[in-house]
Amino acid sequence: MRIFKFFALLLALIVPTRLYAQAPVNLRDLINRFFVALINQVVPIIVGAALVIFLWGLARFILNVGSSKDQEEGKSLMKWGILGLFIMVSVWGILLILVRSFGFRFGIPQQP
Repeated sequence: MRIFKFFALLLALIVPTRLYAQAPVNLRDLINRFFVALINQVVPIIVGAALVIFLWGLARFILNVGSSKDQEEGKSLMKWGILGLFIMVSVWGILLILVRSFGFRFGIPQQP
């Protein structure tokens, strides 16, 4: 339930900046104005969260030198953080290659 409230709040903050006063003319315009613009704002937040998870795991690993259980939890967090960053940046790159190859003109997530 808390995750639903988080996404509802996120949408409430982002959507008004992306829904301009002018109505979209066609489907491509709707996709460009709403979905792509929303993705452009949300993806950096998710990448930042994955980076924070990795750094939190690194801190747990370094600070808990004596406890092997806490070090294993830190290793696990670091692995998931790196995996998340790799997947997100890879998908970002693949989409960029596809968009440039096929000549789409609407906005795509920008490279960090």
